[in-house]
Parts: sequence; structure tokens; C-alpha cells
Amino acid sequence: MRITDLMNHEPLVTWLDETLAVAAARMRKHNVKRLPVIDREHHLYGIIAVRDIDQATAEAARTAKANLLETRQVRTLMTRRPITCLPHSPVRVAAALMLRNKIGFLPVVDETRLVGILSTTDMLRAAATLDLMARQEPRW
Repeated sequence: MRITDLMNHEPLVTWLDETLAVAAARMRKHNVKRLPVIDREHHLYGIIAVRDIDQATAEAARTAKANLLETRQVRTLMTRRPITCLPHSPVRVAAALMLRNKIGFLPVVDETRLVGILSTTDMLRAAATLDLMARQEPRW
């Protein structure tokens, strides 16, 4: 099985020049913990996570900068050069990357362009489906 078979082909994203407030609102609305950060040509630049925004919120409270989230761009806080995988790699490669790096989310890139996202949830869903299918097959 290949990564492209399991990945989300239309992931939620945020743009380099969007504010932290916009990214945070998108994460809350869609109940996600992290977003890939891309430019208008879909080149992947990083990942922004809820914990990054939580840190910025704490900083805003400490420094009395109430509008920090509305003025600071995602590019200033994102994790740069995230670990990625290729769409036609075997799923076991993604599983090994996730386990080794203790992450639950991999941007899938074709060269430098984001083409999807693979999460541990995607992999667990596939495993559960395969298990269910195996139980339904007749045994000769």
C-alpha cells in the first residue's frame, strides 16, 4: 500500500502571510492541531501547531500586546523544514518516520509542492478497514 492510497488529498492549509489569528480560527473550526504552511504555488515552508499559537498567546499576555495574534504572520512562528514523505512511498516508510520522530502528521510532497497529508488517524482507519475486510472473507 502506498501513501497516496491513504493520504488526504485536499488538506487544510494556511498561507505564509496569514496571521496567527486566522490560522488559529481555521484550526478551531476544523478541529485540527496543526496546519501545513504554504505559499500561493503550494510550496511547503513549514507547519504551524496549536502549541505554537498557545505560546504566542502567552507571550501576548506577558507583554501586554493584545493584538499580537492579529498582526503576527504565521511565517514568524512556524516550524521550518518539517519532516515529509513522498506520495508513492510505501506506508511502512511513513509509519517508521512517525514512530522514529514521535509525530502524528506528515506533509506529503511531490518535489517541494504539498500534495496531501498523512496522519496516524488515516493509517489507523486503513488498518481497521483491512481488519474488517479480512474478517468478512470466507475461509476455505
